[in-house]
Amino acid sequence: MRKSTKIKRTRKKQKTQMHFEGLQTFTANDLQAIDFPPLEFLVEGLITEGLTLLAGKPKMGKSWMALDLAMSVALGSEALGTRQCQQGTALYCALEDNQRRLQRRMHHIYGDAINWPPNFHFSTHMSRFDEGGA
Repeated sequence: MRKSTKIKRTRKKQKTQMHFEGLQTFTANDLQAIDFPPLEFLVEGLITEGLTLLAGKPKMGKSWMALDLAMSVALGSEALGTRQCQQGTALYCALEDNQRRLQRRMHHIYGDAINWPPNFHFSTHMSRFDEGGA
């Protein structure tokens, strides 16, 4: 059986935020009062706006999947065969690849049948956060 905890309430005005160097907090009441807009999906039912990290065991096809997802977002086409994508700018960070390998993969998947979109960006190097990286 859990021991119940009583919260003592006082008439003092309660702070809604506490500030410490490098840390800003908010209360449960503040969180409860926030009215969040619905999530916007870039890939229907799978990936929402913002940063997405794809993780898994080696050689499971993560890079190929990410390449397909990014191209589908850049084109505004279907990804993974059935999921509609909202068209937008895509950034594919291939930090373990080089341009030659990326070009070979793109040719393998897309060939020369389509023009590769100008709103599909690649990066093969990123500075560390403590060195000014984004």
